[in-house]
Amino acid sequence: MIPQKKNIEIARQHAHALNLKIPYHTAPIEALPDDKTYQVVVALEVVEHLNCPHHFLLECHKKLRPGGLLIISTLNRTMRSYLEAIISAEYILSWAPKGTHSWSQFHKPSELHNHMKKIGFYDVSFQGLSYAPLQDKWTLSDTLEVNYFAKAVK
Repeated sequence: MIPQKKNIEIARQHAHALNLKIPYHTAPIEALPDDKTYQVVVALEVVEHLNCPHHFLLECHKKLRPGGLLIISTLNRTMRSYLEAIISAEYILSWAPKGTHSWSQFHKPSELHNHMKKIGFYDVSFQGLSYAPLQDKWTLSDTLEVNYFAKAVK
């Protein structure tokens, strides 16, 4: 899945305003050169669209330099995530087009953890992300039931 060019352009503008020289790429990770490595790879809302994240995580590992950081956000495969991320977000609130997500492609933190460890990542940790509809606010949380972040080091 190729990131939206509009989002990349906004990120470039923010980096420029802060005098940061951050390379942003709008390409599948497999298309990035094998001889180039990065300090950080960020993949937000990607993994839940993959049947098997192992190949993607392996490519992320290849693109990271030793000590590099992988940050992922994704959806857990729970009944609550089905109700909130599919029924509510797609069919009631229309935050995403109907059919955007397939619950069978959501991944439990333990599954991602196992993939990451097998590939060679270490210091793997998880952090929940929760939405409070009455406040219309997203916050970090201790629950991994719906949305969560994963962090791993190469």
